[in-house]
Amino acid sequence: GDCYTILGDDITLDCAGHTIIGNATGIGVNVSGFDNATIINCMLSNFSSGIHINNSINSNISNNSVYDSSVAGLELFDSNSTIINNNYFENNQDGLDLIFDSQWNEITSNWFVDNGIGLNSTSSNNSIYNNYFENSVNVDDQGNNTWNTTFSCSTNISEFNILDEPCMGGNYWSDYISLGGADNGSGVAPYDESPWNISEDGIGDLLIPFNSSDNISVPGDYLPLLYVPVECGLINRSTRLNQNLVSN
Repeated sequence: GDCYTILGDDITLDCAGHTIIGNATGIGVNVSGFDNATIINCMLSNFSSGIHINNSINSNISNNSVYDSSVAGLELFDSNSTIINNNYFENNQDGLDLIFDSQWNEITSNWFVDNGIGLNSTSSNNSIYNNYFENSVNVDDQGNNTWNTTFSCSTNISEFNILDEPCMGGNYWSDYISLGGADNGSGVAPYDESPWNISEDGIGDLLIPFNSSDNISVPGDYLPLLYVPVECGLINRSTRLNQNLVSN
């Protein structure tokens, strides 16, 4: 059954890193008809839906891990202006569902790994960037959402993207390279200018906008993120390693 049901506005649930395990039914945390809910630092597993937000505005869902949900790790039904940041969704049927006209939500810096569908949306006007998608089907978006922010690069490590690379743009897609994407500076007009004409900058240059095998209806990700090859040598900018190295 359900674990927590939030019954009021302006309520915070901070699990402080503790785990809530379900019995394969019900909802881990349910917010229906109340606003300004904050759900943080929770580990939820084995529910029908880990977190369910319905008819709510201004919720904050951050720093949670949700596993093994038979329906979805996080569901937004007719809910607006939600911050969904720095969550980890693994082995759920859907990682995140945006259903029934959920708009103006900001979905950033989340990990969607080994879900049936990473992000499933019938809603529009949501901002979705700096996320990591590695799933059976990365996305099924039947709405009209924004899949990247403005291109920018930083020398401040704290502002690096989800791959620990310096340039911010769209999202990491596990199927981008296999479908023909590349970071070799060979962008095709009108995408033959910066950053699409720069090789190994961590921004994909082909298949722009990227739609993950037509699973993003419109328009797609104009700035798909990629790992930049690393090797030993001189360092002329702030660097955070995102893989192991062997020195020759």
